[in-house]
Amino acid sequence: MLFPKASARAQQTLKIEADATGEKISVYREGLAGPLLTQNVKAGFRPYIHPITTPDGKAQSTQFSPGHHKHQTGLYWGLTRVNGRDYFHHPGEGYWKRVSARVEKAAGQQVAWIT
Repeated sequence: MLFPKASARAQQTLKIEADATGEKISVYREGLAGPLLTQNVKAGFRPYIHPITTPDGKAQSTQFSPGHHKHQTGLYWGLTRVNGRDYFHHPGEGYWKRVSARVEKAAGQQVAWIT
């Protein structure tokens, strides 16, 4: 079976950079000025991914705490009923604790991190 040739965009190198505070891990793609996505891992706050940009890097596809849904923070874990607790509507301290955030594979056609 013949498969279509992978697009040039898919073959571009990705890289991850963690900021100096340890609160953000961003994924960049060769040829784009800004990150494709950023994982936010602040201490005492729900981990979330924002912004997530379109593949061409021209627009964002996530919002952080929009007026119509203040509790929403980009892409995140929406657990509402775990042992009687609602993590979905409580993104702050008392519900979330950062244990770790680290880069596993920093560059290549695939990258990886753990939070």
